[in-house]
Amino acid sequence: MDDEQGAGILDTERAIIQHQGGKQLPGNVTPIGWDLNSASPAGGEKRYNINAQINAGQFLTVTLCWDRILDEADGNWTVNTGDTYNDHPAGMNDLGTLPAFDLYVYKGNTLVAQSLSLGGPGGENVNHLHFPVSAAGNDYNIRVVVSGDPAVTKQYQYGLAWWGPQN
Repeated sequence: MDDEQGAGILDTERAIIQHQGGKQLPGNVTPIGWDLNSASPAGGEKRYNINAQINAGQFLTVTLCWDRILDEADGNWTVNTGDTYNDHPAGMNDLGTLPAFDLYVYKGNTLVAQSLSLGGPGGENVNHLHFPVSAAGNDYNIRVVVSGDPAVTKQYQYGLAWWGPQN
């Protein structure tokens, strides 16, 4: 993710290192890793506890993306100049109310960074954080929270990647 280039630039070397960090489930994780998982509004948060010292001024980068189903407006499913897309109607194919995915970074129980989604029709499907941490510690954690109707138990797929300091 880049302010000027958007999401279309790939740093291959960094991508390889990111992948080698390995898939890691919620719980204690290494400073570099990723997870493909699912969550529902009824399921609460997923927490990833970084089990390494992070010093003040070191950067932490976290990216969260999730499935957002779109329909092509003209319905021919051929990419043409001028195509437009609409949100897939809520309630179709057992989607229910479209949720919002929110991304938080905490030091202990203190919120230090967040990226909130709009959810629902017109919402986005990427949250991204890149920031220097202001206080040293080994108690940083990443939280993925799905909000929406708490009665909705449908699982929505997401991908999470994080990159912390390599000491």
